[in-house]
This record gives sequence, structure tokens and C-alpha cells, in this order.
Amino acid sequence: MTRTKTAVVACAGAVAVLAATAVGAPASNRVSASGGPFALIPGSEASGYPLAGSGPSGTGVRFIDRGSFWIGVLLRNTSRKQLTIVGARTPEPAGSLVGQVGARFAPFTPCSGHVACSFLADPRHPPAPPPLAVAPHRYFGVKLSYRLVSCAAARAATTRSGDSLIVSYRVGAGRVQQQTFPLDGAKLLLHRPAGIECVPRPYSHIGLVGSFTTSPEHGTVPGSDGDTCTKTAGGALSFRSRLFMDRDQIEWRVLIDLPHLRGLGTYGRAGSNDATLGQAEITVSGGFGNQSWTTFHDNHGTVTLTEAKGARFGGRFEAVLSGHRRFFRAYGAWRCTTRF
Repeated sequence: MTRTKTAVVACAGAVAVLAATAVGAPASNRVSASGGPFALIPGSEASGYPLAGSGPSGTGVRFIDRGSFWIGVLLRNTSRKQLTIVGARTPEPAGSLVGQVGARFAPFTPCSGHVACSFLADPRHPPAPPPLAVAPHRYFGVKLSYRLVSCAAARAATTRSGDSLIVSYRVGAGRVQQQTFPLDGAKLLLHRPAGIECVPRPYSHIGLVGSFTTSPEHGTVPGSDGDTCTKTAGGALSFRSRLFMDRDQIEWRVLIDLPHLRGLGTYGRAGSNDATLGQAEITVSGGFGNQSWTTFHDNHGTVTLTEAKGARFGGRFEAVLSGHRRFFRAYGAWRCTTRF
């Protein structure tokens, strides 16, 4: 008897969708093409920023400009012969939002007990390019890698995706043969850009040092919204950064508020003795803690506005933050385009 476990795990902004099935299921729960040597075990594994959850009808994929992800499926050699896997593909329709960019394979040993486990995360057998020799009645995982198209190509692309998996193999030194399976839960359910993903925006370069550490060169979380500003009729400017991650894979976001925008120059904390153009409020939020997000306010931060041309603003900032038994500095270059 086998128990199937489905879970959605969010880790530092990357969504890992797990629908793994412990092997040893009754034959009626397996999908096998007529006359073929392999059985496809129900369940799948997947990981990547574009993923948006999975179910019996497929795995949701939200659009991220050139975003990458992978889907994993588990098969078993049901024959009495050793077989050599030489390839696997899911033919994608012409003009699709996604394309397959590779396939890797890994042997798998069934888990003990009735616990679902990963078949592509065994450090002893990391997925590798073909060929892979599979002994009789043994299992193997197939890791299918994909990449979404660019924002420019997405305008004319279709949300259709492949609905079958084709596995290529040899028996001994014989000719290459193929077996085809329906994808079912591993089918890609593609979504068009929702709007913000393809809006032209500059990138900020923000770092942290202290209790939390990152670097401006680490970049931002793919697909995250931000690096935008809101300018009010009352003369205030509010900046919101994209998400970025520290060395411990914690997500962060920086918010800057200039309540009274008075042109280029330096803005500081309310009550500061420094000569500044006006008040600046800096807030840094991290994705940890009991409420998911923990917020820090600056003790003595400064914001320098060096660019203000039409809808584009930018400059530098520095803030010292403490609280929750943590102490760190946030710094870097902020850039944005106004949304309103």
C-alpha cells in the first residue's frame, strides 16, 4: 500500500511544489503505455520561481521574463532486462510561452514505510545527463528543465503546452525506442503576463551588512514587483524596492518615504541636526518571524536624490536598523519609475 502526499513549500521566495508518491503502489495506480517496459508512477516534483501550485490537472506556471524551473517524474523499469535511458522530452507547441531546455536522470531507491519522499534530491545520486542504465524492476527520476520566453516574445505566444512525455531508451546495443505517457499532474498550466512582470523598470542595487548580510550584486528575486515609486499630489514620494535575498535566503524589501519632495539633495530623519532638504523615512522588512514579515525602522538614515527626470527617480540611501535582537545596516542605490 502506498500513501500519496501533496504539499506546497515556500522557501525564500522560491516555490517548490511537491507531489511525491512513495513507490510500491499497486499496478492499477501506475500509468504505462501499451507494450512498453516502463511504468509512470503518479505524482511529481517541481521547483522554480515561476511555479504557482499543482494539482491533478497540472502544475501552474506564472509568467516571469525568461524564468526557469523544472518538473520531475518517477518511472520504473518493469521488464526483466537492463535498459539504457538516452533521452526524455515533452514536445511543446510552436509559439508556446515555454520551451524545454534539458533533461537529466537519477536512479531512485524506494523509501521505507508509508512516507512520500523526493526522488530527485538524493545527494548520492544527483540528476545527470543521459545515458542512465536502469536494472530490471528499478526506479529512476526524470528532471525536465524549462525556460519561459522573453516579455517581447510573450505578446504573440500561446499558453498551450505539451501534454505527453516521450522517453527514449535502448535494450542492450539495439536501436533507440520510445515510450509515450500522458503528463497528467506534470502538465504545464501556463499563465500570461499579469501586467507588472513586463513593465519597463530600472533595477535598484541594495545591500545589507551586520546581523543580515547580502550584496547589491546578488540581484533581486525573479518576478518580484517593486523598484517603483508613487508620487502624490501633496508632494510626497514613496519608493518600494523589488524583493532581494540575504545569504540565509531570507527575502527583504526596502521602503523609502520622502514626505516633502524638494528637489535634488539629501534628506534625513526627522529631528536630525544635519542640514537636509527634508524628512526621510526608511523601512526594511524581512520575511521571517511569527508574522512572516518583520519590520525595522531606521535610527539615523539618509536618502540622497540624484535623479528626478519625468517619471524616473533615483539616488542613494543608508540606514542603521535595530530591534528583535538584531543590528544591521542597509545601503545602496535606489532607482524607480512612478506608477501613478
